[in-house]
Amino acid sequence: MRKIIVLAGAILTTVVLIPTTVITHTYIVRPRQVDNLGDWFQVLLPAAPPLAALFSVLLLWRIGKRQPVGKGIVWGFFCGSTAYMILQAWTLSTQYTIISQDGTAHWAMLQLPAVWIALPLLFIAIGIGAFAGWIVKRKLPMPHDHPHAST
Repeated sequence: MRKIIVLAGAILTTVVLIPTTVITHTYIVRPRQVDNLGDWFQVLLPAAPPLAALFSVLLLWRIGKRQPVGKGIVWGFFCGSTAYMILQAWTLSTQYTIISQDGTAHWAMLQLPAVWIALPLLFIAIGIGAFAGWIVKRKLPMPHDHPHAST
């Protein structure tokens, strides 16, 4: 089951990475679009979340036997990055023409979400995964295991 989930995440990430790369290439080859290091950062920024998602797919594919907290962190990384890929797939499928032609749309629909949605989502998902791994490691009793729990 894990391999199927990872494979689905890889396919979704690839579906997002291809149009993002095409759009990024069109902005790189435009005259006077990329003049300094800051411009390179802005143009390449939208490609970072799909690349991070592919990295999480590789990590999860090769996770093997790890401590529960480590597994939780990797699963959180995968879930957060894949959730962002769903948002990005929807944005690219509905707004591809506008994003590929208009620099302001590129900034607003690809660059800003890469910073203000993807990063917080990843940190929250990694934190939840680490916490879940910590609970598994500690084997904390669940509410239904409590002796005074109502039946």
